[in-house]
Amino acid sequence: MKYLVYMLFAFLAILCLQGNARDYDEIKKSGFLRVLTVYQAEPEMLHREMSPEDYEISLLENFAREEKLELHLINVLTYNELLADLAQGKGDLAASMLTITPERKKLIDFSTPFLFSVEQLVGSSENKSFKNIESLAGHSIHVQPGTSYEKTAEALGKKINGLSVTKTPEQMEQEAIFMKLISGEYEYTIADESYVRSFQSYNDGIRDLYSFPEKKEIAFGLQKNSPKLLSILNEYIRKSVPFHQVRVYKEDLPELKKRGYIRILTRNNPYSYYLHNGVLMGFEYELAREFAKRQGLHPVFVVPPDWNDLIPWLIQGRGEIVAACMSITEKRMADNGVVFCAPYCTIKEQIIGRKKAAVKSFKELAGRSIAVRKSSSYWEIANSIKDSGIAVNLVAVPEDIETFEILDRVEDGSYDLTICDDNIASLELKLRPGLAAFLTLPTPKNYGWLVRESSPLLKTEVNKFFTKEQKSSLFNVIYAKYFRNEKAVELARQAQAPEESVQVLNYDKFIKKYSERYSFHWCLIGAQILQESRFNPDAVSSSGARGLMQIMPGTAEHMGFKSIEAPEQNIHAGTKYLYTLRERSMFASLKPFDRLCFALASYNGGLGHLLDARQIAANEKMNPNVWLDNVEKAFALLAQEKYSRKTRYGACRTSEIISYVRNIIFYYRMYLREYGDFQPGSPLPQDAMP
Repeated sequence: MKYLVYMLFAFLAILCLQGNARDYDEIKKSGFLRVLTVYQAEPEMLHREMSPEDYEISLLENFAREEKLELHLINVLTYNELLADLAQGKGDLAASMLTITPERKKLIDFSTPFLFSVEQLVGSSENKSFKNIESLAGHSIHVQPGTSYEKTAEALGKKINGLSVTKTPEQMEQEAIFMKLISGEYEYTIADESYVRSFQSYNDGIRDLYSFPEKKEIAFGLQKNSPKLLSILNEYIRKSVPFHQVRVYKEDLPELKKRGYIRILTRNNPYSYYLHNGVLMGFEYELAREFAKRQGLHPVFVVPPDWNDLIPWLIQGRGEIVAACMSITEKRMADNGVVFCAPYCTIKEQIIGRKKAAVKSFKELAGRSIAVRKSSSYWEIANSIKDSGIAVNLVAVPEDIETFEILDRVEDGSYDLTICDDNIASLELKLRPGLAAFLTLPTPKNYGWLVRESSPLLKTEVNKFFTKEQKSSLFNVIYAKYFRNEKAVELARQAQAPEESVQVLNYDKFIKKYSERYSFHWCLIGAQILQESRFNPDAVSSSGARGLMQIMPGTAEHMGFKSIEAPEQNIHAGTKYLYTLRERSMFASLKPFDRLCFALASYNGGLGHLLDARQIAANEKMNPNVWLDNVEKAFALLAQEKYSRKTRYGACRTSEIISYVRNIIFYYRMYLREYGDFQPGSPLPQDAMP
């Protein structure tokens, strides 16, 4: 069968030679470079380390920048589709960590390799049965169809009697395969060491069991008959790749510009860097992204396991900048090898506690307990209070929990008091009405980015950036977005509070039209609009989601919508997006109710967080295919750092996602009873009931 597929590709390749191929001159004239990839646009990845996708795309971004071309990424679903579309001239390059194979070389051309890798046999960390390659007899390997892994597995199957080789669904991503290893659904798979290493950087549920001896060449794919593009791309790779292949390095700005990217060490929290509605956000994220853009660099965000890893990782050469709302203190300035850049944000520190146990003066802290991280500036403040003669107790909290999590524990009584920056407190206390700021420390402090002492040119550019931008409208808009945005707080509060009464449906003509087109009951889409926007067509969220269904413009554009301002187009885009989430192949075997809940959770929080929650459910012996009392509970665990630190997409405000799904299902059932002719006692649609 595979040979028939290859023959089909070959035929398509011959067709493309009739004039579809664009060589360098035509590409240059058009002003853009089309790159086909299986990397999915949704959800965005919350990077913990530089992933294979980061590495490959950063190479192409730098290449396009040097050639003064716009980079247009075109997403396809499978590797077979990738090769076919390239052969038909639907793209100029293919970039999906493609291994050079003899079969593929008959269909497309390849660039000079930009990476050498080995394929690895991978199993669960709990795997006890593997001893050597021969011990695979009687077991099974699952591999992605259309990949070099399939060929390796088939060769292995011929060598070892009783080894079963099974193809995964075509659209299943590598991470999903790893998750099935962890859950026990799959025994073994094969993957490039780069993917294995990237996954292991945040999840220890898999281990590499065997490395195949043959080194694989990873390269970009090109259409046949593009000799000039091939020559120019190869020259770029030859001069650039030696810089890219070193993972730990300590270089200044000129060398970084040769690499084309800069690594930002930060934290996964609501102030620095996080994923919301499938969109990367955060105060430090937006500032660092803007700085990188002005330097012509691709920003890569790296999240170390703990707060106290930030400075050591910088010193080791695992990042260029620490940007994490970090206060400038004498203790930190004394660290050898690092220096603070120009201050950019002035704050004061406050003592926070429950209103029922108020503190009116510093003397009243005697006998009370203050819970903070030892690595934080708050620990120094708490110690200074104690050294002043006030008998306050200091509680060292784990280094892997964030300020908002400490506040949660103060609110539930696990901790007595804590210390928090006033800008963070002004936001968080609006979400926690039981807490209050009792005392404000008199000495103001400043946030600052950290760089290595050996990077003076980088420090100079950071200083120029903040000296210019600190008082600019750009900085003030970003600051207000994350620390003064009343609308974001109010939306979060609404998402957690069920509506007392169901609002009368509007826009029913459009709702019914597109619900029918995408096989939803119209009462469901009405319920989602009620939750998303309260039927306000002009609603705009803090993350930029717009209109009745709060669809992100980038998501709508990816689906072919040029505008989502008009109510009809907004409803169409939002309904289609929910449909694409519900119809993903990974949900195909689920019950209708669970498919809907998973789609809604993905719509609100991004598919990535749902994948993480399913992974946690599997690890905690819950059912990753059932929403109620399983994945829903796993979402609650995802709010805890000890769980989120091992996931790909990191922490999020999981209570919002859980409430979002609950509210829509509640509204859906209410609409069905009130408007859908479903009388009490009569069965509801399958997706409305578990």
